[in-house]
Amino acid sequence: MNAKNPLCTGAAQHADNDAREQRRQALMARMDACQRGAGPAPTTAEFEQWKEDVAFSLAMGRLLSGASGN
Repeated sequence: MNAKNPLCTGAAQHADNDAREQRRQALMARMDACQRGAGPAPTTAEFEQWKEDVAFSLAMGRLLSGASGN
């Protein structure tokens, strides 16, 4: 792989992974609070971001494993 590719940099990849994990944890906490009656429901934007994060993670897993996804 090309070392200049931003997907190859360990620090950038960790930062992206950390950001996705923080968003996931925040969404889960809001869902839990809402179900307990202790807070508002997550927004549509939060669900859409989670959906994009999951799609990205799945695509990266397929790329890294060499699978085509078809």
